[in-house]
Amino acid sequence: MENRYYHIMSNISAVIILLAFSFGCKNSSGGSTSAPEVISVNPIKGPAGTEVVVTGNGYNATASENSVTFNQVEAEVISATEEQLIAVVPEGATTGPIAVSINGKTATGPNFTVEAILKNKIVFRSRKDDSWDLFAINPDGSNMIQITENDESEAYHAISPDGKYIAYRTRMGDERNIWVINANGSNPVQLTEGGGKNSHPSWSPDGNQIVFQSNRDGDYDLYVMNADGSEQTKITDDPNKELYPDWSPDGEKILFTRDSNGRRDLYIVDPEGTSVQQLTNTKDEENTPVWSPDGTQIAFVRNTEEQIIIIDENGDNRRPVTIATGRNGAPSWSPDGSQLAFFSLRDGDPDIYVINTGNTSPALNITQNTELYDYSPVWSPVE
Repeated sequence: MENRYYHIMSNISAVIILLAFSFGCKNSSGGSTSAPEVISVNPIKGPAGTEVVVTGNGYNATASENSVTFNQVEAEVISATEEQLIAVVPEGATTGPIAVSINGKTATGPNFTVEAILKNKIVFRSRKDDSWDLFAINPDGSNMIQITENDESEAYHAISPDGKYIAYRTRMGDERNIWVINANGSNPVQLTEGGGKNSHPSWSPDGNQIVFQSNRDGDYDLYVMNADGSEQTKITDDPNKELYPDWSPDGEKILFTRDSNGRRDLYIVDPEGTSVQQLTNTKDEENTPVWSPDGTQIAFVRNTEEQIIIIDENGDNRRPVTIATGRNGAPSWSPDGSQLAFFSLRDGDPDIYVINTGNTSPALNITQNTELYDYSPVWSPVE
């Protein structure tokens, strides 16, 4: 009897040891054998490269043992506990559900909105078959993509400081209005309406406001509105034309061209319109002025010779950037201030060029389009 009892207890012990061993093998890497669960995701939107915290249960404490996808595109998991994962939104991901998979079991979480962002891109307008559309290209001329494709003739565009939005002017009949789209061309929203020609938007450095020119009241004046189009306020009221506004990097000044009886000089006004200061006083026509990223220099087009000029912020130290024959226009600074993008007809057809601001090397033609007409480059402020 005693031997039988001993035999039974031995068998029970063996089973317990076997179960314990099996459980230990399944959990030796610190994970759970149950199905994972996604409770929350933070943030719920962002561009590629955003770190996203996925909170839930049943994860593996070893990061490489967890699979996280953004709309079926595999992401890198950079940190893991059994209740939290940190994953990086991968390049190429699109808006869609986040999913976590462990040991063949998958939990699907909420949708993550992947925001397009223009990073180190030059956006320009190009015409083919009487239609103007927006394109983006790398500063070295690689990877050109089309952003818009319609009959509204987009022009005079500006990129938001965070690179997520593009404000631009459309032409429909006799009206010119300002719209804004996502960086990938989606979700167009009209900001101005009611007649007149509204054009040349420029973002405030915090991205909350836009300055633009309009002749809605007869003469061209400057207006400021919120980024959603609300509270449109006139900040200049002069019988002369105020054109080509550009908001300063510190947010304190707006640069523009004033056309007085055919003579065009550069001026500065504060965003409230209470103080106007003349910056240049020459016989040249000076157009499309733009601040350097640090606010210490201004580039503009001298239409007398159709060349690009740089001056200091106080109007002094005038020096040419372009010296080639042919029309040159619409300068735009690189984010670090070392280069300018501009269009030129020096080789016949209008193309987009990049040149060092020190003028130490020849300008690089980055579009070289024989069938398209390329104008108005704008360098994304995001590096």
